[in-house]
Amino acid sequence: MIQCSIDLSKFPLQTSLRRLYIIASTIHKEVIDALPKFDKVIAEEALRRKEEAETMFWIIGRLLNSCQKDKIIAKKLNIEKPIMILWYRLFAQYLRLIADWAARIAEKTIALRENREMIGEHLLKEIVKINERAYGVCHMAVNSFFSNNIELANQAIDTYIEIQNTEEQLQVAICSHAYLHGKSFSVSKYFKGKKPIEPCMVAQISFIIWSARRIAELGSEIAETAIHKTLLK
Repeated sequence: MIQCSIDLSKFPLQTSLRRLYIIASTIHKEVIDALPKFDKVIAEEALRRKEEAETMFWIIGRLLNSCQKDKIIAKKLNIEKPIMILWYRLFAQYLRLIADWAARIAEKTIALRENREMIGEHLLKEIVKINERAYGVCHMAVNSFFSNNIELANQAIDTYIEIQNTEEQLQVAICSHAYLHGKSFSVSKYFKGKKPIEPCMVAQISFIIWSARRIAELGSEIAETAIHKTLLK
């Protein structure tokens, strides 16, 4: 941060944006690794990275503000047109939000540790799977942004629509199976044990699934930004 204050030219904008993506995607990847066993150590490591993402976001914000005020700085950072500042600002904000939502999943992963034995294997696999697909959407979207690849951007958007449908179906299934479990039906595919499923537990699982969808949605928004950036280049 001190170096950024002294000499902005030492911070290439695209390199800084790529670093922010690496941090955000690492948080999400660590969360995915933590989910199968609700690993507290890995989840806490992911949470610790959130501050790093915030710091990088504000450094990028300072770079973009300086480019907006000073054409010489903009030229040094390869900002050819003022509209590029908008594209980069949106991109950075989406990446920051991806890191934030991934950190929220980490928090719920830790909170669910006490009840992890009650979560069925099928449900756990679905939770991991939707997060992996969301991770993939963001990867495609970011690549499309830097490579100006409209086809890849459209693929990311199409995948998000599939994730959206999956998330809605999963939410219905979770509520239905939690209700059946309370009626003493055997639904170990989603929930195990004989204890009633606490509403708080259902809410936490639901939030994790919704967060994965939100991350995928942010990926699709990056893809849309990439399309506009490419068409108006």
